[in-house]
Amino acid sequence: MPAQSLISGSANNINAATSPFVSPALPALPFMIATNSLCVNTGTVLPWMNANAVDCFGDPRVSGIAPDIGAYEFQSTHPPIAVAEPAGEQILSPSGFAMAFKTRYGWRYTVKTSSDLITWVPVATMSNIPGDGSVWNYVDPNISSAPRRFYRVESSN
Repeated sequence: MPAQSLISGSANNINAATSPFVSPALPALPFMIATNSLCVNTGTVLPWMNANAVDCFGDPRVSGIAPDIGAYEFQSTHPPIAVAEPAGEQILSPSGFAMAFKTRYGWRYTVKTSSDLITWVPVATMSNIPGDGSVWNYVDPNISSAPRRFYRVESSN
């Protein structure tokens, strides 16, 4: 069986059947390739692609054995999770503990709490969140129900 080609027709277009994009589910990211795309790790390393080169998300431009074809580089490692206080809110407020974190497409997120840093329990309303590039806010109104409480956000793909 011959190998699949990344190009179709004489115009050298990427064939959506063999190298699908994530769109139309995410119309804001029309040229982001899917995780099973043949475009992953099949690009050419160019002189400008040094250690500081980034894609349209600001992620490393080369993540894997070669750059991806397209504007977005598929990241095979866990993305960094930046947790911060939501805009306009204090971390500890009358409504409870508040935090915000940005997601990345293709990853899933779960907020967990612990009272001892050993046993972590998922927050039911913040489990298995699909990443879509948006910022998620979480407020724990039960902050006073435990003598101490720790929080973390886990990611998986």
